[in-house]
Amino acid sequence: MTGIFDLRADLSTQGRREELAQNLKGTIRTEVRDGKVMKFALLGNILSAQNIAAMFKQGGLKLDDAGFPFRRMTVEGHFEAGRFIVDEGGFHSDALGLAVTGWISILDFQSRLAVLVTLLDRLDEVMRKVPILGYVIGGTLTSVPVGISGDIRDPKVVPLGPGAITSELIGIFERTLKLPGKLIRLPDSIREFGAPQD
Repeated sequence: MTGIFDLRADLSTQGRREELAQNLKGTIRTEVRDGKVMKFALLGNILSAQNIAAMFKQGGLKLDDAGFPFRRMTVEGHFEAGRFIVDEGGFHSDALGLAVTGWISILDFQSRLAVLVTLLDRLDEVMRKVPILGYVIGGTLTSVPVGISGDIRDPKVVPLGPGAITSELIGIFERTLKLPGKLIRLPDSIREFGAPQD
């Protein structure tokens, strides 16, 4: 990964060598700006998931040797009982945005994450400033929630129901893209519980 990198960490641990990871505590906040992802299994597996790839134009998006350019990536979380708890993570490129919560084990690399994938490649600069979320709103912006599980080095990606679009994920998305005050606001019932079922 390339880019301008900032890191703030407040960490501590104790015990024997084999206990240090399990006992790790503290917080981390990272931000990377204006870079390229060269290799990242989580992103690559999301982009290649059938329901995600099908939404992009011919050939879709790929993580290859040329790298995947992005504007901003943030991760904020804390360590607890051998896990890194992702309080909020975000990824913003010209093509898509990601909002992430969940956890990753630092002992065996197992993970469980909820990710809101939002397509941005079809928006013009005006519409980029309007925080509209949902499966398809006005034929302009598409958001799909997916679940990440298994070894984070090669995780499984499965689609989730619309109820997985929580206000927490929407808030992360809005902060990651640094969107201004809401020009269009979803009804509270949708923001809190996800898009309505048919």
